[in-house]
Amino acid sequence: MWLLGVILASLLRGPLAAGGITEDERLLVSDGAWHRNQRKSVSIESSCYYTTMEAMPYGCQYARAHFPSYQNEYQRKSEKAALMEFYNLCGGDFWRSRDNWNQDLDPCWDYWYGVTCNEHGYVIKLELSDNRVRGMLPSTMGALTSLIKLDLSSTESDYHLHPNEEMNRVEGVMPSLAMCFQLEEIEVSGNLILRLPDDLYLNADTLRSLSASRNLLKNLPIYLSRYQLLHTLELDNNRIEDEFPAEFGRLQNIRLAPYCTLQTQKPGCKPCTKLKASASRIIPYTYQMITIFDSLRAPS
Repeated sequence: MWLLGVILASLLRGPLAAGGITEDERLLVSDGAWHRNQRKSVSIESSCYYTTMEAMPYGCQYARAHFPSYQNEYQRKSEKAALMEFYNLCGGDFWRSRDNWNQDLDPCWDYWYGVTCNEHGYVIKLELSDNRVRGMLPSTMGALTSLIKLDLSSTESDYHLHPNEEMNRVEGVMPSLAMCFQLEEIEVSGNLILRLPDDLYLNADTLRSLSASRNLLKNLPIYLSRYQLLHTLELDNNRIEDEFPAEFGRLQNIRLAPYCTLQTQKPGCKPCTKLKASASRIIPYTYQMITIFDSLRAPS
């Protein structure tokens, strides 16, 4: 038993486990902080299993959802209005799936397609990938103040030579999401977006993943060095005119940042494909090798 304990202890203190687990994802040694942090993502229906926990006492209140005091609470009322405006402006009647998107139903307890809510009945996820979402996003999207994930992406334009007729076509300028204080993931790849929110840097304290590949973007997000939690930045296959920023080297958590096709479409301008790094380290992550640049500048 003593020998077994020594071996187990050495494994716990040893090098990274196989399978691409990185330093901040060590599952062998945990104080439970990561798991506790996931409480904010527990859906309204799943929260029924946790009502005995002091931190999550509000699950399983379907009957209460029909009380005027619940429906008319300011945030819930604002979120429902924002979702309905989004539905109307983005062709909701023609979506691939629009189950239960109805003014007379509750977005959370009546399970509007693509909407996930937390135990309090506030929207935390809006996921409508490949759902024929088409048009400009309303300014009221910022009313989803508990939003953690926004996914309005299109996957591919075709599959096995068959066109993807369900592609989203979100267009124009994305509205401010500055009031979404918990926003961690934005996935809007494969649309016709001209510009990300001008004040996206106000989400920098929480944003972990920004994917906006295959759009019509001309500019990178400003104040890039503020995004210290960002681990994924996908802006390839756009029309970026900005020079590749030296600020990129300050993104200490970045793991995935496709840049080889992050290039301008202006004649005579060189694509950013020969980036120089003074120091780099390679981390095994899933099935690919990803370079983390400690300092970086665009070629002259």
